[in-house]
Amino acid sequence: MQSLLLNGVWDLANGRTGDRYEANVPGFVQKDLMAQGVLPNEYDTLFEPKIEWVEYDEWTYSRTFALDASMLAREAIELVVSGVDTYAEISVNGVVVGHTENMFIGYRFDIKGAAKAQNVLVVRIASPTETMKKKEKAFGAQLNLWNGISPRLFGRKAQYGYGWDWGARVATVGIHKPIRVEAFDVCRCGRLGYSITHLSDRKAIVNAALSVENATGAAVAAALTYRLYDGDRVAAERSEQAALMPGEGKYEASLEIAEPKRWYPAGHGEQPLYRLEVTVDAAGAQPIAASCTVGLREIKIVMPYDEQGRKFIIEVNGVPVLCKGINWIPLKLFPNLDTAEAYDTEIESIVAANMNMIRVWGGGTYENHDFFEACDRLGVMVWQDFMFACGDYPDDDAFSALVRQEADYVIAEFGAHPSIVLWCGNNENQVFVERSRAHRKHGYGEKLYFEVLADACAVDTLRPYWPSSPYSLTFDHTKLEGNYGDLHSWYVWGQVHPYEEYREVNGRFLSEFGMQSYPSNYVLNQVDPDADLRDPKFDAMQKAPNGIQRLFYYTVGDYRLPAAKEDFVYAN
Repeated sequence: MQSLLLNGVWDLANGRTGDRYEANVPGFVQKDLMAQGVLPNEYDTLFEPKIEWVEYDEWTYSRTFALDASMLAREAIELVVSGVDTYAEISVNGVVVGHTENMFIGYRFDIKGAAKAQNVLVVRIASPTETMKKKEKAFGAQLNLWNGISPRLFGRKAQYGYGWDWGARVATVGIHKPIRVEAFDVCRCGRLGYSITHLSDRKAIVNAALSVENATGAAVAAALTYRLYDGDRVAAERSEQAALMPGEGKYEASLEIAEPKRWYPAGHGEQPLYRLEVTVDAAGAQPIAASCTVGLREIKIVMPYDEQGRKFIIEVNGVPVLCKGINWIPLKLFPNLDTAEAYDTEIESIVAANMNMIRVWGGGTYENHDFFEACDRLGVMVWQDFMFACGDYPDDDAFSALVRQEADYVIAEFGAHPSIVLWCGNNENQVFVERSRAHRKHGYGEKLYFEVLADACAVDTLRPYWPSSPYSLTFDHTKLEGNYGDLHSWYVWGQVHPYEEYREVNGRFLSEFGMQSYPSNYVLNQVDPDADLRDPKFDAMQKAPNGIQRLFYYTVGDYRLPAAKEDFVYAN
């Protein structure tokens, strides 16, 4: 296998004006134009209307790259695009090699027939907003939603980008993840995953499953060696002979570990991690290998009946866990660009605050492996939403197929991480499903959450699937009051009740609640160190109705009116 990374500085052109700029890959058009002074940055409180035009234009990324004779001679040459936001046509030397239509997944395109020694790569990205408006028009109905604009529901793109009650509207455009060329002979390793078919104090049985792509067009004999490492020690090993069939195939083997070490959440035990490695030695090719982290644990959602309804308990290795944590939105306005160090800092602070769970909220994005690796290592459980939030979603065949492709990708890409304890279908869409059932046989999105995603998650035996958050095990919305399933409670902040009333919320599992606040003084000082918080320019950043008034109400109610801005922000 040979690989050529194409990250770095690219050429960027605006399709409407012809203006040209430099662009960073991974990156976003808006971020690059901010850095070059073309757009105001995100600390300008009035920046949103000044940058909105970007999302309506077509943008073209381009660069040249060279392939040496050894790469060109390989049987297969592929362009690996880890992430494009969102609707792109990709060409090599004028030959269209593929298209993208989902920000959340990676793509792999065959470029063997187009590649030369000297190459021109072009990624032409259409306006996401105009594209989704066309999809909405073709669908023939305007769907209901909270936050943002209705066309967002028709695109597989970070939903918060069209504005949320807590954040700005920045509908990003760009190549936001790495891009590279891979060349290989005979075969390459795809994703490696596993299931746990037995787990006790005496032994664990891990079933490894490796995807292998055979590019030769004929069966190839290969030796596969499966190893589980505990640190540097081989804890289990197995070798098998296999015939690699043309195309993509899956190859499995079971490994038995004596006296296994179990993974527990922070505060309940240690977080021992094994490493699974599979080596493929195919005839006529150099050996290749794939590896992934393994955490030995068993996850269950336990819901016994009681006099109030049904409990909602997450058990890890048979131990009921009191889940304490946060909802996670992207760390920055521009997602998926965070470093491992940034993730480590945030997740270490979560553990230091005696938390043990993160719910990755469905209006954001799937985080990078660095995020999940930190959670694996530190014992932070992840409740992972699929990326649907606060609205009716189309469920026609084309959109359903796109969602199934996304789910299959996400489960295969991230499913090895032991920290992920639950897949969840969406954020706050159950109420929309129920409302639309009043005038449709099935509610909008019902097929997605109860069929498409449920079927995709059924192959993953490492964790359960929960259709929605909140969800009450029924289409009876009255049971979303907290006696069944999980609960989101926003009446305190939303209806301006005393915050002490949160003590009276009796949900079985409170998966979302909270209050707004100003950002830290550090962040506000980036905006304007001398700013008056009463300045109307701050209203532009506030999407919650009467949000500024509510911030003052709660702060002044407890602390009167601190004289200094810094003191007011701290008190708030």
